[in-house]
Amino acid sequence: MRQSIAIAGLVALLATAAAAAEEPTLYVTVRDRLMCRTQAELRDGLRALETRDKDLMETLDGCHYTVDGIPAIVLQDNISRIKIRLTAEGERADMWTIPEAIKPMRRENR
Repeated sequence: MRQSIAIAGLVALLATAAAAAEEPTLYVTVRDRLMCRTQAELRDGLRALETRDKDLMETLDGCHYTVDGIPAIVLQDNISRIKIRLTAEGERADMWTIPEAIKPMRRENR
């Protein structure tokens, strides 16, 4: 009886390890979503968009809008904001954005 419990526990542990070893989900960006280098800039940028404050938007140097199809990996996932790593043409950048700024990459694009 103890052996079967130990074996079941070992199988569960191996299954968990195998799932963790899987390749991370790859995403691509969608068009026209705000992304910024820091959380504070993203917060200010979203507020500027909401209030239509052009002056505040012009002061945000580290913010840009997304374009379609740039590969992204989620580094940190909060409820309303995510940190992503963008990679394109040998360049890499870590940016903060909203979850709606990315979508899962279709399998045939990998």
